[in-house]
Amino acid sequence: MRLRDAGELEFIRLLRAEAGAADGSVLVGIGDDAAVLACSETESLLLKCDAAVAGQHFRREWFTPAEIGARATLGAISDIAAMGGRPVAILLTLLISPDEELATAREIVRGAAEAGAGFGAPLAGGETVGTSGPLALDVIVAGFAPRGRELRRSAARPGEALLVSGTLGDSAAGLACLERGVTGDAAARYAISRHKRPQPRVALGQLLVEFGVRAAIDLSDGLLRDARHLATESGAALVIEKEALPLSPEAREVASRLRQDALVWATGGGEDFELLFTAEPSAAPSLIAAASERLGLPVTRIGTVEAGAGVRVVAADGAEWPPAAEGWDQFRRA
Repeated sequence: MRLRDAGELEFIRLLRAEAGAADGSVLVGIGDDAAVLACSETESLLLKCDAAVAGQHFRREWFTPAEIGARATLGAISDIAAMGGRPVAILLTLLISPDEELATAREIVRGAAEAGAGFGAPLAGGETVGTSGPLALDVIVAGFAPRGRELRRSAARPGEALLVSGTLGDSAAGLACLERGVTGDAAARYAISRHKRPQPRVALGQLLVEFGVRAAIDLSDGLLRDARHLATESGAALVIEKEALPLSPEAREVASRLRQDALVWATGGGEDFELLFTAEPSAAPSLIAAASERLGLPVTRIGTVEAGAGVRVVAADGAEWPPAAEGWDQFRRA
């Protein structure tokens, strides 16, 4: 069976079987947003490795070299945020052709370094590799989280509320603008900025830990696909309310202009890098208020956790809504 036929999730399942159960110094292994290692009595060490390849994750004609470095780094930091951690350092492996200009390579590294430093994670090292293949970056982020209170994909429980930060579908709207050459107006510029420079919700992740939240995931592969990760790891079902999904005015405007469905972007577009998480229903209102007042970040309740399995999107009349987009699969989209 080829990787394309198996898909990314099946490959990850096989990797977990090969690696065996996490124990000893490895508290959380393959399958979550980041690995969790024992560090001290009060803190855990978080490690995340994330790759970005030209033609697969970004198109060079749309990004400056500095934007390439920044985007790869910010995407990796988002996984630390999803564990409730604070990033402290980044390592960068740069695979680049020897024929590239020195200034290009320097700008890529500068973009990565500045993005990491903006979240308290300076560039601490890495590797450079000359290659005849496409430009590629591999970013490792190290972070810390309160030991035993790390946010996990496996901790959602029936009866909890399902919440999401920010707005959904903006990155997909920005990608559509770039693909169609729609770049001049305010809505397009906003959407493109959301696509090119994600905003890891590090402060929100730490706020969730403060509020006793246990389950979270960052939305890199699309709401539905990442919600399935959360549901599968937790052994629960997620019910998402279609009308509750938060859409920005800009995404709605871009969708109208391009004759697209903003809800399909919101559920399957991917790369929004918002946090999807669960909380006790009684705690949800105060958490939403704290995110708004302390972080200036909207948080929306979009559904519930139930007993069972899988993810359903339901309309106000109770009918299921089956969007066409299923999210990102590294092998089936390659």
